[in-house]
Amino acid sequence: MSHKFRNHIKSNIYITTFVSEIDKVIYTRPGRTAGTDITRALGVGVKEVSRPYFFKKGTDSWLENITDEEIDKYFKFTFVRNPFSRLVSAWRAFASRGKVNKNFESFVIERGVGHLLYENGEFTNDHWFPQFNYVQYSDGQNFIDFVGKFENLKNDTDKLAGKVTSFSGINVRGIDTTYKEYYKNGLQNIVSNIYKKDLELFNYEF
Repeated sequence: MSHKFRNHIKSNIYITTFVSEIDKVIYTRPGRTAGTDITRALGVGVKEVSRPYFFKKGTDSWLENITDEEIDKYFKFTFVRNPFSRLVSAWRAFASRGKVNKNFESFVIERGVGHLLYENGEFTNDHWFPQFNYVQYSDGQNFIDFVGKFENLKNDTDKLAGKVTSFSGINVRGIDTTYKEYYKNGLQNIVSNIYKKDLELFNYEF
């Protein structure tokens, strides 16, 4: 009896994880990937099992007791997004509320609260936490059955609806293509290095 999935979620508190025990569905939700709409479309029977660990208040009984043998019976999916576009989208959202440095270059390069990384190199927020963590264990083993892409949201959510009976579909908005203008003064290379694994695993380019 193993608990690899449980331990992965518990040790990575940024991996927001939703579960429907009725439909046997698990959704790992990276920030800025249409997650709010996708979660809503899954219906009322979905609960966020990772929440107590993020806030360091209590535990979730389902996550504490689930075994990897039981996890194999669930359909597990996620949606990912071009890391360059995702980072700009997240920065814009937080900068507009005064939560991070309002200069994108400073946000990326400088360290500490209000920036991309802490002084020790760890990520400061789940909205820019690398997306490979939502798909793979630390040893590189894939635990997700379906990876949809934000850039192909309509087609991929249609595919998801064919696999998850409770999924009601979402309204797809236009894709912002202006992110490239923020990558000046070598920022493209810096961000490429930070998100190297995401870019390779999900086949993204600038």
